[in-house]
Amino acid sequence: MKLKVISELIAAMIIGTLVRLHVREDYLKWHGLGREAFLQNKTHFFDNCIASPPSSINLSIVFVVYALLFYAAFKTLTFGIAALISTVFLKGGQARTEF
Repeated sequence: MKLKVISELIAAMIIGTLVRLHVREDYLKWHGLGREAFLQNKTHFFDNCIASPPSSINLSIVFVVYALLFYAAFKTLTFGIAALISTVFLKGGQARTEF
């Protein structure tokens, strides 16, 4: 496989693992706080964000900013992994035989 593809797969797995850890931490937080705290938080979120949504322009700008940040983080992570793999496992474009 090409180094770029391998780096992108590893970066996607790392980001997926981080998202999964965040979801798990959120689940454990609400499990510990209880049902009433969860419902109170969701009611507050609904009252502030859903009942009076921001304008479409604001939502579009925020979406574009988040998408660019995510893309930049993904490409930076991919570049770092590719550099690490080429430094550690490859020597002059050839696979290293000794470690």
